[in-house]
Amino acid sequence: MKKILILIVVMVCAISFLTAGELILNNGKKIKGYIIKKGAIYTLKTSDDKLYQFGKNQIKEANGIDSDISPKVSAIEEALPVKISEPLPEVLLTTTEGKVKLVLFEDEAPNTVSNFIQLIENKFYNNILFHRIVPGFVAQAGDPNTKGERGKDFILHEDIMKFQRQGKIVPKLPIGGTGDPGYKIKAEFNSNKHLRGSLAMARSTDIDSAGSQFYICFKPQPKLDGKYTVFGKVLTGMDVIDKLTNSSRITDIKILKRREHEYIPDKIK
Repeated sequence: MKKILILIVVMVCAISFLTAGELILNNGKKIKGYIIKKGAIYTLKTSDDKLYQFGKNQIKEANGIDSDISPKVSAIEEALPVKISEPLPEVLLTTTEGKVKLVLFEDEAPNTVSNFIQLIENKFYNNILFHRIVPGFVAQAGDPNTKGERGKDFILHEDIMKFQRQGKIVPKLPIGGTGDPGYKIKAEFNSNKHLRGSLAMARSTDIDSAGSQFYICFKPQPKLDGKYTVFGKVLTGMDVIDKLTNSSRITDIKILKRREHEYIPDKIK
């Protein structure tokens, strides 16, 4: 394992555990920044916001390490580069019942968020119906089959049951809840829980079958944790979500914040 030397120079600061220092690599390259100690973890932050993190057990011959970082050269077995957290993307979902602001968990579900943002940029969701409303459970939308007029351009599962109860022939129309954008994306299960306001991808029994349909939880749904990709949550407007019915529609979605890179999802054809 490559060894790295760290030279730590104490600076006057109101925070006792913040010191100026530099990582010195075996090849002589120096990485300057500030050393921050939090518990047993040490982090060097550079001027361009790159982070290098290492543990107490990686520092050798450092006196007084429990109370502060000593102003001396210490040997480190390895310094681990750490990705600095950037602001998360946010979108404004406008429905026939009002506006809802959502934050997207790009760090935990990057491909799912890329897919969602790309669909928004293509105005894919405009005029789509919330085709599935289960009180106390979820509100679901995202099927392109539901952009038209119900009963003329598509039907819902409850319509099918109504026709069957009445002994009528079920129209041969697309069924709301069965459509997708023409491709699938892989699941990105993560540690985010299904809480009130959680935003997640709907799918079939195939784990990697999500496409464009998503749902928002009315209440916590712990039975869904780890089985569906949670990729965001409601920031404001949960009262609007509570008003949704299966006649409510998405009229527009706008991206309020995004990171400075292209959002191009990996797709399964």
